[in-house]
Amino acid sequence: MPKSTVFFRLNFCAKLRICASIAPPSQSPETLGVIQPNTNHMIKNLLPILLIILTLGCDNSIDSSLIKSREKLNSPNNEFTLYRYFIEISMAFGSGFTAIQIIPFSKNCNYSSRDFLRFGNNYPFWIKWKDRNTISVRCLVQGAGLQKTQPFKQEVRQWKDWTIEIEYFSMFSSGLGGEYNCTKYSVDGNVIALKTNKELLKFKMDDVQISMDATSINLKHFKIDYFNSKYGLSITSYNVTGDFDENDFIKQQAFIKIPD
Repeated sequence: MPKSTVFFRLNFCAKLRICASIAPPSQSPETLGVIQPNTNHMIKNLLPILLIILTLGCDNSIDSSLIKSREKLNSPNNEFTLYRYFIEISMAFGSGFTAIQIIPFSKNCNYSSRDFLRFGNNYPFWIKWKDRNTISVRCLVQGAGLQKTQPFKQEVRQWKDWTIEIEYFSMFSSGLGGEYNCTKYSVDGNVIALKTNKELLKFKMDDVQISMDATSINLKHFKIDYFNSKYGLSITSYNVTGDFDENDFIKQQAFIKIPD
């Protein structure tokens, strides 16, 4: 069978700050020909590397324009702050990954730093401080399909001074629960109740992750569903506007949104 030939011509814009060799003035740019028996396999392996290079470049900082969806979660007794944010991959149609930094409470987060924790391309949809040294994380694994159990994988990682306990889930379904206006709310132990213009929303805090500011709450509710004896995670998002006091949600470990 004849071998396939793939040609790459890289011409990235200067703002990405990517290292590249410069041809002498007398030398014309050349197209690089790569001989590879399995073209699809090669592209599959090279693409993630190229996308990360496009995002991070060759210096030690990340372009601030690529940082999105910033939010924070303070540890018990406000010793540390965990920052969660999304780093877009430039020129990759909105693709990217979620990053986490943990720093002393009194310090500001340096989003341009590469010193962060990530979970591959998996999305850490639920994060809680278990104690000052341990963090519980639930990750959604894209494309894993339904499994015999959920979570279908567990692991413990050590990152700097913290123990990260991770549970991995696969997707069953996702959807939007609707837009609501909250007229009254209560937070009682492990239960949150939101009286809205449509209906009463009531959830157990162990089953939701909240991101909020003074005027809005984004609440993601999740549960395990099954089909043909296999299981997956269903996530429903609720967007609720109203007048909220962030202090009411400290014990429930709601993420606080950080304006862009």
